Amino acid sequence: QEYVSNALRFIQYNYASDIGVNDIANYVGISRSQLYRAFLQDFDISPHTYLQKYRINEACSLLHSTNITVAEVAGSVGFNDPLYFSRVFKSLKGMTPSEYQRRKNKT
Repeated sequence: QEYVSNALRFIQYNYASDIGVNDIANYVGISRSQLYRAFLQDFDISPHTYLQKYRINEACSLLHSTNITVAEVAGSVGFNDPLYFSRVFKSLKGMTPSEYQRRKNKT
């Protein structure tokens, strides 16, 4: 769907900013519920979950390739609260961002 591809492009270019599902839906020009249904159909997850996973994957790249702090990584990928970032990271990756960084730096 064109809506979903436009939403993905918007996420790709704006994930580091303070954006949410409403911003994505507004950009695409559909309602929040239409966007939700489109994401469920294409990815089996909500737009919010997709955005979180995208941000966490970008955070993994930063944790792996830089030596910036976890708080700086959190801010760089659109999380204003480092503690919330750590909770989301752990729920998706099974370890804290610090643990992830330590493991990646050992390899």
